[in-house]
Amino acid sequence: MSIPTQGRVGVSMKQVIPTIAHVHVGAADATAAADPWTGISEDVIRRFFDVLCIEQGLPQGMLSAYRADLDAFDRWLIEAKHKTLISATEQDVTEYLSVSMSCIKAFYGFLVSAGCRDDDPTKAAPKPRRRRRRN
Repeated sequence: MSIPTQGRVGVSMKQVIPTIAHVHVGAADATAAADPWTGISEDVIRRFFDVLCIEQGLPQGMLSAYRADLDAFDRWLIEAKHKTLISATEQDVTEYLSVSMSCIKAFYGFLVSAGCRDDDPTKAAPKPRRRRRRN
């Protein structure tokens, strides 16, 4: 399969993601329906990296970091939300970033408290927003 090399990544991704018979899941009904994208995250991630390599020529270190981030987010979505990268909502992304930042801040707070570090490199990072509970 040849991957287009023109245009932005988003445009090219629409061309390289295989057509899969599925039911569109919107934000309102995402939790009620089974995720039609289950089981294809690995393929979509691989295709995303094919496009990144061709269009942007990112260094291997950055690609590895991107890969680790997407893999971790994908695992969290599957385990915590029973969703995939494709079906994630804005709320899912915000929650994941908040949880991740909270964890990193707590870890460095622990290191400072334990005397392993004199400084907290997360001190200037924005505080994670607390998730609003729905009634």
